[in-house]
Order: sequence, then structure tokens, then C-alpha cells
Amino acid sequence: MSLDRIDFHILRILQENAWESVKQISATVSLSLSTTSQRIKVLKENGHLLSAHTVVNRRTMNIGLEALFLIQLDKHDKNIVEDFMAGIIKLPEILSVYLITGANDIIANAVVRDTDHLKSLAFEQFTNRPFISKIETSIVYNSMHSRILSPL
Repeated sequence: MSLDRIDFHILRILQENAWESVKQISATVSLSLSTTSQRIKVLKENGHLLSAHTVVNRRTMNIGLEALFLIQLDKHDKNIVEDFMAGIIKLPEILSVYLITGANDIIANAVVRDTDHLKSLAFEQFTNRPFISKIETSIVYNSMHSRILSPL
């Protein structure tokens, strides 16, 4: 399915606010309510809209600290890497995991209550694994995110 400028406009609106009403979207893109609703349905069915998320205030969730674990592996066995990444992304503290190039192999983005929680997470989930040769932890002071994807 080829997307047109209206489809991309709808996608942008939904990225900015997934709670936007179909009525408001239809008014913004100058289509009827039923046509807009049908386009959104087709975007979902064809895999262009994967899911919608709500951004919750971290303090509400008792999160006081964000950190990055920079991990070096002593083995690059495909199964070990995939199993490790699949396991740690299931931890409630882990927001994302990246397999990367460069001096480190994996970056895990974590959120925790405080430094004691961070230390426990590091020792219990990372440093005790035999295939991890080095781990660095960097505390995030501030971050900025763009949740808007545009066609390149």
C-alpha cells in the first residue's frame, strides 16, 4: 500500500497525540469522519500504526533516576546475545536495549528509584553474568526525545 500526503499527515497527528479524536483529525486533514476513520483502520491493518502509548510522569511511578548500562561481552555468540537482550528487556527497569558497534556491544537504558536500586540492578542482573567482560554505568542528567517520525 502506497501512502499519500494525507496518510502521512494522519500519522503525524497520531504521533503527536494518540488520543486525538477522529473528529478532530478529520477536520485537520479536511476529510469526512468516515473516510478518516477508514484510513486509520487501513493504516493499522497494513502495519503502519503499530501501537499507541501514553507517556506517564516518572515521579508518579516512583522513578527518580535514569541510567545507561554500557556493556562489553567477551563472547559474541548469536544465541547468547539474543537471549541476554530478550531477558533484560523484560525487566521492569529496562526501557530499551541496543546492540551496537564500537567499544561496547550493548546499551541498556534503565530507570530506577535511586542509586541503591541502580546498584542492585547492576549487580543482580549484569555483573554476575559470565559472558560480560565489562560494564559501565552512566547516569542520565537530562534527556530529550522526539517521538515524531517523518518519511526520509
